[in-house]
Amino acid sequence: MVCDGVVGEEWETVECACELPCRIVQIPSVRFPFIGTTNYSGVTTALTMLYRQLCRDEYPHTIQFRRVISPHVYEYDNAVHQLVDLGLLLRATQPSNLPARLTFDCWASRRFGKSEFALHLYDVAGEIMSQTVHVGSEILAVHRAKREIILSADGWLLFLDPEHPFQHQAEVLKDALCDIRRLAGGSALQSRLKPLAVCLSKVDMLPALLKGTSAAGAREIEEIREVCSDDPARDRPPSRHDLARRSQWTKAVCRLIWPEWQIETEVQSQYGDRFMFFPMTAFGVPDERDAPLDQRNLSPCGLLNPVLWLLQQYGYRVIS
Repeated sequence: MVCDGVVGEEWETVECACELPCRIVQIPSVRFPFIGTTNYSGVTTALTMLYRQLCRDEYPHTIQFRRVISPHVYEYDNAVHQLVDLGLLLRATQPSNLPARLTFDCWASRRFGKSEFALHLYDVAGEIMSQTVHVGSEILAVHRAKREIILSADGWLLFLDPEHPFQHQAEVLKDALCDIRRLAGGSALQSRLKPLAVCLSKVDMLPALLKGTSAAGAREIEEIREVCSDDPARDRPPSRHDLARRSQWTKAVCRLIWPEWQIETEVQSQYGDRFMFFPMTAFGVPDERDAPLDQRNLSPCGLLNPVLWLLQQYGYRVIS
């Protein structure tokens, strides 16, 4: 690391350019696991397309990302090639594998100026919180490592799967929230809980899922293209109004998909008030031709919004 400060005496000033070994320079870090309520909730695909978006510098000017080279980076490069160039869907994250981690060096403004920090994003297999692992099994160490990552994180992205019934997802959600609350010291300390982003993935599937449901469903289908065509985090910082509007829309859609699941009430009763809903799609809403993946103009939407919101909760001024 090279110091870019200015030193000198009286009228003479020169650039410092002092080289410091990185091992003695400590910077803060934040860790956000991507957790699925099912093994097919789109976590791996979303993180892969988010990685592509950040590598292409498609993010607002309020923050800078620079990837840190690691073995997982090459895995994600291959995944991007598989998705974008070959049009092949990715295999779901396997519960027996350690979570893949992406690390970025980031710069963003805080109260007293620009700050550097490390951002760690984890791909965690779905259903991890509700799995029963027998002592002595070969994957016990992996299971413990995943739970440690989840429970020691600075915030969470919890993915809901609109293509699956709510009963099992509600059970996984409840288990995760109970463990997170227990880590924070119980319900009496809810104000100290870390932020939670509840993400409705695969919104590109909603037209098929909501077709013919009701007049309200028809209105939401009309709004899907509007929501997915304007991604505020791609070239400008999203505003609090943008995120609040999208959160309200997502909650309305969740009520249409799962009318018997009072998800907002459940999250609030188990967790407190430090959460927000986010819609996202890794591919973009298909056109009327419903072309196959390798023939579609992929336009991911909403992938970065929950990450920016989580960072904002820690004082990084990335939202306008």
